[in-house]
Amino acid sequence: MIIGIDHGYGFTKTSNSIFASGVAIFKEQPPVTANIVQYNNMYYQIGVAPDGLTTDKTANEDYYILTLAAIAEELKRCNIVSAHIILAVGIPLTRYGAEKEDFINYLSRNDTVSFGYEDKQYTIRIDPQIYVYPQGYAAIAPQLNKIKGTCYLADIGTGTTEILPISGDHKIDLKRAYTIQWGVSNCISMINEEMSREYQCELSTDQIIDIMLDRDIVIAEPVKKLVVEQIREWCAATFVLFHTKKVNYEITQTFCFGGGSGLLKRFSNDQPDMITYIDDIKANAKGYELLTKAIISKK
Repeated sequence: MIIGIDHGYGFTKTSNSIFASGVAIFKEQPPVTANIVQYNNMYYQIGVAPDGLTTDKTANEDYYILTLAAIAEELKRCNIVSAHIILAVGIPLTRYGAEKEDFINYLSRNDTVSFGYEDKQYTIRIDPQIYVYPQGYAAIAPQLNKIKGTCYLADIGTGTTEILPISGDHKIDLKRAYTIQWGVSNCISMINEEMSREYQCELSTDQIIDIMLDRDIVIAEPVKKLVVEQIREWCAATFVLFHTKKVNYEITQTFCFGGGSGLLKRFSNDQPDMITYIDDIKANAKGYELLTKAIISKK
């Protein structure tokens, strides 16, 4: 079974599921089973707000636990508890060579894994062949044959933005590709900096995301207005950032995806005609699976 996983700093995505990339650890069994992974005599709650951004996803158990939860979510949909898993994952393009092998070793350290998820036991065998793709490119790969001429891809996540220039023959222009430390986390920081100035307090990440997603929440209207104003400021700064990296989005077709692209689409006062927003937050995970199926079918 091929399972594509987008290990985002803010959210972990498969083709069918999404949950926050935070992990809370418990030595004793928690009183609830929802979102609980049991592994190596420890209990982990997944889907909580991440505690900052990590520079190395292999530094601790968190992303391994998130991987097990992602696999379980896909198996749960198929109503199976045992399977041979072929993983398809992604790494930022400019860190691809430096991080690929470490990430493969991290995910494949156990060929057979038994673990619990939401009070059900799973046993999986992880194939040693793990397929790793450039993050961002996979999201648009299924549509490349429909795109004419050069274009830009902008994958705006929680912690980073991937800018990938694509040539007319659908290849990545590596010389002009960038991974930038800019994303939704910067927007959250901008909001709370303004909150500190105006109200001497901060909002939780969950509260901010509720406003970003226009959920029906109870919050003071001046605070909501402040949050929206700062999101608009972040959108304007993002477009300025595009220009500094030579992304001429006014005249060249540009595809934006990831959580940050949703903010640009919903809140930006500037909506250039040449930008196309890909709304599917799970596009990378789906792309990893499609690319892997294509490779395996040719073998």
